Amino acid sequence: MKLRVKRWPRTAKPQQPAVARPAPPAIVPEPPRPLRAEDVTLPPANDRDALTPPLLGFLNRDRAKVRAAPVLALATPLLQELVNYGSHVLVTCHGSGGLAKDEGWAPLRLYYRIIEMTDGIEVALREGCVYPAVPALRSSYEATLHLDFILGHPNVHEASLAWLAGQVKRRILELHRKNPTGKASKPHLGEPWIAALLAEQIREHTARDKRVLAEPHMRAIAAKVDDDHPDRWFARFGGGNNLWQLSQKLDERAADPEASQTYTNGYRFLFSHYSVITHGGDFDRFIRNDEPGTITLEPIRDTRELAQVAHMAAGMMIQSTRLLVRWLRPDLDALLRQWYVTKVQRRWMALGEFARARNAQIRERLRKTDPSL
Repeated sequence: MKLRVKRWPRTAKPQQPAVARPAPPAIVPEPPRPLRAEDVTLPPANDRDALTPPLLGFLNRDRAKVRAAPVLALATPLLQELVNYGSHVLVTCHGSGGLAKDEGWAPLRLYYRIIEMTDGIEVALREGCVYPAVPALRSSYEATLHLDFILGHPNVHEASLAWLAGQVKRRILELHRKNPTGKASKPHLGEPWIAALLAEQIREHTARDKRVLAEPHMRAIAAKVDDDHPDRWFARFGGGNNLWQLSQKLDERAADPEASQTYTNGYRFLFSHYSVITHGGDFDRFIRNDEPGTITLEPIRDTRELAQVAHMAAGMMIQSTRLLVRWLRPDLDALLRQWYVTKVQRRWMALGEFARARNAQIRERLRKTDPSL
């Protein structure tokens, strides 16, 4: 089955004279605060039940949420609505019949992960924790990549089983590494009988997983998945050799010209800009020496990029919901369209206005290392 996803048209509106829309208010960051060691003393620990107060200027939880209030007013209800509706979609699609053996594992498990990650992102953003939400956003992005590739593949059944074979082979690889008697494992420091028991359990689990791969409907497909790199399960099925090439393949397949760079742009942000931040590579963002004897600490809970993270998370959730419903329950597409227009579209587009200006700044920064942007 060949599935092509098109963007839903916007609701028709009467023609009006073009009016320049004012830019949404930008989130003003907390200014860096010069701190001297002699100005800071450790508070006494007299009361075991009382919490140590935060060092205001470096950590101000309430002020971070106040500063981000215009964006949170859109992002919080939007993400909650997407997760809430997604929970209904997952259970509804899970009960659909007509699938071949093990065919539903990949789409349903990937959608489950996207719901779970989006829920965690919403909780983090609600408290002003933008950068801690990025690993969950990256997980949701990768799951959406895989889901879109599977449901848009000329042979959905084969692509779905290839994903399942990749997950089983990855588990076998991990079990082999944990085996205390295996060459790939670290020396076991416990008692010999514990090592022997663990090795036996690992052998049992490995044998069970290998039986799954040897089943008639799995054998030929599993043979195409690389044993050493099962995370690249899509490589032998037209998806390229890595996530970057997979994102390019999906963008080339997009029917909507406006969505022709959705995945590649997402990859650049998550694996370049946000990857540096997540791994602590942008050291100058955290601490600076402005004058002798003084350090300037950037306050944590920096919410300047809250709109981008929320907008990207919502986009992954919207796309995956459309994909799953149109594959398993096309009879509900009209109901899904009504839900989108009624409860999602207004907040989704308004949040995009907040994200657009900041995205331009980030893209300009990335152009220094990637001129193709």
